[in-house]
Amino acid sequence: MKNTYWYAVDYDGTGHLFIYKPERDTGIWKGEEAIHIPKGVFQSMLPGLTWQDAPMAVLVEVVPREETAGLKLSKILNYYMKKCVRFFRKEAYG
Repeated sequence: MKNTYWYAVDYDGTGHLFIYKPERDTGIWKGEEAIHIPKGVFQSMLPGLTWQDAPMAVLVEVVPREETAGLKLSKILNYYMKKCVRFFRKEAYG
């Protein structure tokens, strides 16, 4: 899934991803915010972007996460735990 967002940095250095192009206000950007980005997260990808700069359009792609062996194992164990708990409850009341 790909979406275009607008990335802007507030006066204090905090970044924000907006759904639509934001407008500058006193020290902050105003608009429909999608995600609040903590200081420094995008600094490596967008170095030098500051409060004085205009918002930048960025394309964000969300890709599905691969299921690792640990995740598969935890799903299997969770399934059997639920099954055992259900079985023991039936035994206690039945």
